[in-house]
This record gives sequence, C-alpha cells and structure tokens, in this order.
Amino acid sequence: MSTGRISITQLVGVSLAVTLLASEPVFARALTTGIWKVMRDGGFDVQFDDEEDTITPIGDMDVGRWHYRFMNYEHLESKQHMVPGGVQHGGNMLVVFERTKGGLVYLGRYQTWGDLPKVAGRTLVFPYKDPLGMHVDRTVTFDDGGLPPQIFLDGTVFPLQKGIAGQGAGK
Repeated sequence: MSTGRISITQLVGVSLAVTLLASEPVFARALTTGIWKVMRDGGFDVQFDDEEDTITPIGDMDVGRWHYRFMNYEHLESKQHMVPGGVQHGGNMLVVFERTKGGLVYLGRYQTWGDLPKVAGRTLVFPYKDPLGMHVDRTVTFDDGGLPPQIFLDGTVFPLQKGIAGQGAGK
C-alpha cells in the first residue's frame, strides 16, 4: 500500500536519472528531433558536433510543382574542438528542403559565403556588396526543373551537395 512517501531508493534513482540526463549536452539531444532529424534522415552528412551550430529559416518558395523551404546552416567551431593555438573555423550552407504533406524533406545544400539571402518570387537575393563597381553575381533563380546542380555567386561556383561531402545531390 502506498503512503505517498518516496523511499530513499526511489529518491536516489530519480536523482541519478536527472543527473545523467542533465550531463548530456542539450545540443546532443536536440540532434535527434526537429529539423536536425530531418537533415540527418535525408543524408545531411556534415558533422554537427558543436553547440555553436545553428539553423536559421530564410523563407519559402513555390516553383512549379516544387515547394521549397530555404534555411541557413552555420557552423562555428567550438573552442573544445579547435587545435590549440589555432584559428576558429566556420562556414555557412544554404540548406534546401521540400515542403510536403508529410512534412519537410531534405533535398540538398550549397556552400555559401554566409550572408542570408531573401526570397523574391523565384529568386534568392544575397546581400553581397559591390564596393569596386564590378558586376557581382548575387542572385539565384529557380525554374520548374528542380534544384540547379550548381549556383554561381560572387564569382564562385557552389555545387549542390547532399550525401558524401563534395558529391552531387543525387549521390
């Protein structure tokens, strides 16, 4: 018969469970849910192991039968993962999802320079500056054919990637 009291054994068990859960980094637990899970399940193979990694919504775009959602993934190496005396590294990626009735599906990613673009119709407009008055490619326009195999921004070609780093989205 229960008296509403907690035994020492129960108290120790609950305390131990709380301590174990609290000792696991919140970031590690978050990787198994939400957008991080969608990315992993879709083949996003970039190792997000730093608490500084973030994903920021950019916007949605409808192009023919495609219903895209764009997000910016930013990685900033934590001090614990840096080479002692080294420089902190980081990078940004334009991450592309398809919006479906069942939820988001990861389609691929493009490495980018990091400035967040804005959605304008079928075009992503990146806020790259043009200080020398030279033509700077700062837009990517999408058509009914699906994601382009590469994008050209600010004089650099960025291939579409999905699986093994450096390979195309279909691999």
